[in-house]
Amino acid sequence: DGGFPLWRSEGLPVESGAEKPFPKTYHCQYQPAMLRTLDDMRHNLFSGRERVLDARSPGRFYGEEKEPRPGMRAGHIPGSANLHYATLLTKDGRLKSVTELRKLLKAVEVEHDTPVIATCGSGVTACILALAMEAAGYPQAAVYDGSWAEWGREEQKGPPTPVAGKREQISKSG
Repeated sequence: DGGFPLWRSEGLPVESGAEKPFPKTYHCQYQPAMLRTLDDMRHNLFSGRERVLDARSPGRFYGEEKEPRPGMRAGHIPGSANLHYATLLTKDGRLKSVTELRKLLKAVEVEHDTPVIATCGSGVTACILALAMEAAGYPQAAVYDGSWAEWGREEQKGPPTPVAGKREQISKSG
């Protein structure tokens, strides 16, 4: 909690040079209910069953900043809400308190029983939203790991994905 910058600021030991790998066996269980696909997202667009939270910056969410990847449209998934991942963190990179996390989630219409899909630019910072929900005692959020890199492509496979901007105007580009 706080990552490498906090580790270093606390004077904890670090190493440099080549890593010395060692064999390790991990046992995990794939949980498909924790992921959403492009088809799931298209279905949710019409059902509205799950609240979609986008972890990108407000500028990217509202289409006011240029996308960092070429071939991407600007904007967001219609009906989604923006909860920039950085607002969930303290200045030293730790998650905010449970009280603060719950207040931020409530501000984007997420209550304890609201099913949530977390999304972002590429599926990475969406996991911070999911982690924050877990830390706040909420049910696990699913992650759309295709995120904007998949939804926002200028050229789509299959039906086009609509995009909303600042005024929630939907374009059916694709």
